[in-house]
Amino acid sequence: MLQKASMRRWGSRVLSTIPWLRRFRMARHMGAKFEPCYRAIREREGFTTEQIRTYQNEHFLRIFRHAYDHVPAYRDLYAEAGIRKDAICSIDDIDELPCIDKEEVKANPESFLAENVEQYRPRINKTSGSTGMPLNIWVDEDLATMANALLWRHINWAGLTFRSRSAYVERPLGYMEGQINETDLYAADRARKNLTINTALIGPETLPKICSTLADFKAALGNDPDTAPFCICGFENIRQDFLRPYISIKGYDSLISVDEFCATGFDLFDQCGD
Repeated sequence: MLQKASMRRWGSRVLSTIPWLRRFRMARHMGAKFEPCYRAIREREGFTTEQIRTYQNEHFLRIFRHAYDHVPAYRDLYAEAGIRKDAICSIDDIDELPCIDKEEVKANPESFLAENVEQYRPRINKTSGSTGMPLNIWVDEDLATMANALLWRHINWAGLTFRSRSAYVERPLGYMEGQINETDLYAADRARKNLTINTALIGPETLPKICSTLADFKAALGNDPDTAPFCICGFENIRQDFLRPYISIKGYDSLISVDEFCATGFDLFDQCGD
């Protein structure tokens, strides 16, 4: 059995070196646009100061002109401020644009939706609510893919690869869909061998079960370096000896002992940088 498992791992490593097959696997798990987004991020890491400035200007003007032409709230706001579209020529002009706050968006959300929104195939998302109540926002497919690619570049810098098996302790199950799961302690992706802990249910009563689940998950992966387990976390250090999930349905009242959590033996990657 061990010999067969070793042969399977060896075969998987060989297949992962074939470019078209690697791209196919990545597209299946991440979406067809992920690989070109990730490649573009890697290319921009080598930009000169002048190239960065050119990139910033191009994208700033594209966003501004789209808002001016297609978003009713911004169009009205710019008209009231006397701002002409041709008067904004570079990112240096950003201070000329009026500011808005979250309350304005919440008061009339439909007016901030682009008139041509359907062509971007958006999906609803929400902010973390760290400064108050979460705000529902629409995110287009390209932006969601780019955000995922940026996160993975960040994760790769920490030593994880796309083949790393990971446990996620970051946000409640169902949070992104707008319906918190208050029943299941975790969710397992058996195809990718990933585990997601439901942080909405973290508390003194559930913590032992969560730690044992993480420990069992780590043990089940064995010692194969190609499937090295990592724990991808979203934590705030509130005291030297306690953490809390970055996003929690109960408003940051779920505390985790650092010693208890680290006893699971995982290599930790805190994507919030705390």
